[in-house]
Amino acid sequence: MTTLRVQTKIAGVLADVTSVTLANAATGATWGVRRTDTGAVVVAAGTAVPRMSTGVYEYEYTDTPGVPYEYRMAVVYGGEKFIGGGSWTANVTPATATLDLSEFDEVLMGNLDVEEDEFGEPVTVHPVGGADRVCTAIVTRDPPVMKENPREEYFPVLVSLRNSATLGISAAEWSNRFEITLPRHRGAAAVRMRTVKAVKQDAARITWGCQ
Repeated sequence: MTTLRVQTKIAGVLADVTSVTLANAATGATWGVRRTDTGAVVVAAGTAVPRMSTGVYEYEYTDTPGVPYEYRMAVVYGGEKFIGGGSWTANVTPATATLDLSEFDEVLMGNLDVEEDEFGEPVTVHPVGGADRVCTAIVTRDPPVMKENPREEYFPVLVSLRNSATLGISAAEWSNRFEITLPRHRGAAAVRMRTVKAVKQDAARITWGCQ
């Protein structure tokens, strides 16, 4: 029997989160625990991890001596998912995974609704290999050019979306190839644009330059 453990901290202090499950991705998870020698899934994605005490969650798994395993845990906090985990060989206790969310992260995520109510507009996100979704984005059109950096790549449109697999696009699923449909100019017809480069990312949002 091996105990898989995750500690969740806010600004370095143990704190409870919304939920913890065994899952290898923020969206479209396919396993929670699997063997690394064969790839066989031994605990299904979405399996709940019980809370033991404040900020400490544990799952007990009956492993086979000498077999190598890996696990991932998906932590939901502030409406977002964070992934942690590790690997072990049966009879060797795996290290505790720790997900440390700063107070700054908490503030950023807490401001999402206010920012979108004030500055947001609807866009359609087209994830690579996923279903289209309508989200609220903060769009900057014709952003100012930084003259002190004349060689910096210029993007006529910047789109900021939640770092979320349902209300934006998560860091775990995005690539520079996904597309967004939105008006290139306010009041114009919506067009489908390609994201070229992620120019900023934090716990709450990811901002892309689009063309």
